[in-house]
Amino acid sequence: MSEQTLEAMAVVASVFAAIFAFRALYVVAFYRSWTLAELLGMQDDGWESERMKKNRRTFWR
Repeated sequence: MSEQTLEAMAVVASVFAAIFAFRALYVVAFYRSWTLAELLGMQDDGWESERMKKNRRTFWR
């Protein structure tokens, strides 16, 4: 492979790594207060509990 191809592959890999890092940061910040049962949807009242809805509404304020 040429040097230019390797550089392009490195750029693409770094972009994917950055996207993954930002997504992981979002998940940690947004879901950290939720229980595993809530995240997996094991709730009697459906996927989202009232506490999860409240957290989602107030997250961006």
